[in-house]
Amino acid sequence: MNKLPSVCTALLFLLSACASTSIEEADPLSVSKQNTGLTDGELSQQELAPGECGLFLWRRGSQSRFIFFAKAGQETAAMLFEDIERELMRTGIQGDIFGQFLTRMSYETVPPGMRVDLTLEPGEIISGGQKVSAGSITVTDSQGWETILPIAGVRACQPD
Repeated sequence: MNKLPSVCTALLFLLSACASTSIEEADPLSVSKQNTGLTDGELSQQELAPGECGLFLWRRGSQSRFIFFAKAGQETAAMLFEDIERELMRTGIQGDIFGQFLTRMSYETVPPGMRVDLTLEPGEIISGGQKVSAGSITVTDSQGWETILPIAGVRACQPD
């Protein structure tokens, strides 16, 4: 008995089932965006007063997007969730000194619900600050799902 035709039929059925799954359904980043509320938007322009320092972070990729901002000496930061700029409250600091910041910082959204962990790799010193040559932002939702975003950026100070 030749089983080849039934095997081919089964393979064709499986291929058609795979083909009917949309890219968005199969894309883990799309699923994680639904869980965490991360979007493709950007934070609004942030300004520093004379003498203030800030941390500006961009998501790395084909389209860099400004996604995180914190002022030195403050316990809060800003990040975009569901196209709304949300305040973050710092919950922990670790690592090495990086200007007025540390290389590892943790935040929680206000109101609570998501944890945001930053890991920064200091880079080249520049006029008025220092580059963040690499790093990541890990967003953990209330169910424990994590989304890891590669980042780059700069910590910079506005001259007096």
